[in-house]
Amino acid sequence: MTTMQPTSTTEAQVGTLPPKAVECGQGSQDSVKSKKSKKPKTPQEPTWKTKGEDGTVFVTEGKATIKFPSDNSVFYNPVQEYNRDTSIAAISTWSKMFFKERVETAGRRRKVKQPSGRENGDGNERNEPTSPQKSAIPAIFNGYIEEHEEIKMEDLDDIDLSQPEYKDQRFTILEALSATGLRSIRYAKDLEHVETIVANDILSDAVEAIRQNVKHNNVEDIVVANEGDANISMYQVIKKPYDVIDLDPYGSAAPFLDAAVQAVSEGGLLCITCTDLAVLAGNQPDACWAKYGGMPLPNSPYCHEMALRLLLHTVQTSAARYKRCIEPLLSLSIDFYVRIFVRVYTSPALVKKAAGKTSMVYHCSGCRSFVLQPIGKSPQNGDGKKVGAACGPNVGSTCEHCGRRFHIGGPFYSAPIHNQEFIKRMLRHVTDAPQEKYKTKSRMIGMLTVASEELPIPFFYDIASLVATAKSMPLPLLKFTSALLNMGYKVSLTHAAQNCVKTNAPGWAVWDVIRRHVQEQPLKERPADTPGSNILAKPLKNEVSWEHHPQANPCSRKMKLVRYQENPTAYWGPMERAGSKKAQEANGTNKKRSGDIDQLGADQQPNEQTADDSANKRLRST
Repeated sequence: MTTMQPTSTTEAQVGTLPPKAVECGQGSQDSVKSKKSKKPKTPQEPTWKTKGEDGTVFVTEGKATIKFPSDNSVFYNPVQEYNRDTSIAAISTWSKMFFKERVETAGRRRKVKQPSGRENGDGNERNEPTSPQKSAIPAIFNGYIEEHEEIKMEDLDDIDLSQPEYKDQRFTILEALSATGLRSIRYAKDLEHVETIVANDILSDAVEAIRQNVKHNNVEDIVVANEGDANISMYQVIKKPYDVIDLDPYGSAAPFLDAAVQAVSEGGLLCITCTDLAVLAGNQPDACWAKYGGMPLPNSPYCHEMALRLLLHTVQTSAARYKRCIEPLLSLSIDFYVRIFVRVYTSPALVKKAAGKTSMVYHCSGCRSFVLQPIGKSPQNGDGKKVGAACGPNVGSTCEHCGRRFHIGGPFYSAPIHNQEFIKRMLRHVTDAPQEKYKTKSRMIGMLTVASEELPIPFFYDIASLVATAKSMPLPLLKFTSALLNMGYKVSLTHAAQNCVKTNAPGWAVWDVIRRHVQEQPLKERPADTPGSNILAKPLKNEVSWEHHPQANPCSRKMKLVRYQENPTAYWGPMERAGSKKAQEANGTNKKRSGDIDQLGADQQPNEQTADDSANKRLRST
């Protein structure tokens, strides 16, 4: 079942309860008065919606305005403005890198950079840890961590598209599921060096609406409306591909991936949204296997990151059929959907090494520990061009910590899901942009910063889940991360969930921290033969130091950036599919939604505020 991002709170120490309203500067007498004199409020029109004298409704987002004949025909979700803002920033950043590569190659075919052995599993790859003390995961993942630390912001040059060498550079965009054309119009108004944007939809009414909105926004010279099936529209241009293809369907993008990976140019960008988290991260393994070729783990704390990696695996396998490989630039779990930005290249050599970027995961049904199992590796000797099967399994028949059995998830994409250079360039772009361009700028900066801090390895631990298993008191985030850092391991937060920690520490080291925490705060006697009691019965393998480590608190948390969104309104999310019976009853229309169209579900912009790593609500129930 899909879960929403938890409600945010102010920056407070994890493990303390949030202050009462009266302690937050709100006068108690005023609160009482407001309750006694409460009057029904007159509904107010949201700031993004205006009405004409003839009843026409205008919806404004950024520099774009789209119109609807009446209120009953409005299908728009303001929560998705963050999606469109992020997409504009991502395409802007990609275009600079794309043009730079074009100029540098001076017309020659771009040579795909061969990633290092750590990334592709070449002859230098080691499948076994060199030291049980320092290695938690197969060595290939520690290689990702080393590469993650190599890129510095100051090392990145500034790509200025106003320079003469970029004057004639242009790129094309296809929005395959355009609906009203809002996204295409925003692209036309906010992106530089765009030659053509094709706004495609299968419905005649939608295409007519696109034409009217394009004319209303004076972008006829850039945006072209097209009526047709999304897949056919992509298959027809394989010999003359688009540079950017944006897929933002209602539900799964899986039916469009085969066409998309063929219809995008060399080094081009795929922007893909999937809103079917009930499948990708929920309890529908049969549907997930049918659509994405992988098995989800809905009860795992990292189910949303798993959703991202399952989608990337599907894109990778789709591209590999045509001797193409992918390079994830940015992969985000946002609200009720996932959004990925992926470059596509043609490289038969790298396609053969895709197995080295694919793994399974053993997830303990008792304590929720996990162990990664790569599927492929290259031989340790030789030139590393031939890929073989990895050795395994890395686990026994039961969990070494609690004795329970494992669930198996995957296969999934296990290489890094972010490109550090891209994220840092995008972060610079967003920071320098005016607030008027990106109304969700504060949240964009926060999420990009957290993504840039993430360790480039799969999955993470939920501190609340760990202490719940041990039936212990709450453990503050900084105390937990300091303990692991003092042991010599790496840690980071994750954008996908609050109060969760990525680390290359082995499971026994993580549980050593919990065991030490329980020893200092003993509770009542626990039942025998439970996951928690079995874990606590084991002795500590390492000394645990609670001394504060300088790297325990990341910059995104120190700066109190907007990292996680608070639910803006009740019942927010993707809403009912336009055209469904419920949607028709609610809105008096049977127009089908695809892409950006959504039911009117929120009367205000998302309420973004700084979030703490607050697992307190969950902890109170343990």
